[in-house]
Amino acid sequence: MAAAHSYCSFAQMPFGRLTASAFYVLLFVAALASAISMLELVVAMLVRRLRWRRTVAAWIAAATCFGAGIPTLLSFNLWSGWFPLSGIEGFQHATVFDLLDYLTSNILLPVGGFAIALFAGWAIRDGVLTEELRLGRTSAAALRFTLRYIAPIGIGLTALAPFWI
Repeated sequence: MAAAHSYCSFAQMPFGRLTASAFYVLLFVAALASAISMLELVVAMLVRRLRWRRTVAAWIAAATCFGAGIPTLLSFNLWSGWFPLSGIEGFQHATVFDLLDYLTSNILLPVGGFAIALFAGWAIRDGVLTEELRLGRTSAAALRFTLRYIAPIGIGLTALAPFWI
């Protein structure tokens, strides 16, 4: 006897085509808005520091990001059999995509979180977090203690846990 599937597709829903169309259009808009907001940091820096016109800076930044993303795309087809770090233990079968995923997930995100916790806990003056977050004295002190001591220790232990397990 064949196993029954319990999933429901858009085609089986009332107004499924309309729902699917709306879902994917909205997903595209959200992705585009996210990409524009991330690109804005680079564009603003190019305009301010290099005095480039905004249009030129936007096109160059977008083209650079597009070009930098091509190797990850190729690792799913033309480069799927290429393992750049095959001589290193643990990375024998890692494609370019796998390596970038490992880099961002296991190195850049923990280092970034650690740096943000230290910056917010030690470098920002006491009143800034209190004013911005509208915290009382006790809450501000608890947040400051957490950012200075608990968060960095927790991030460090979490990042190093795979090496001990």
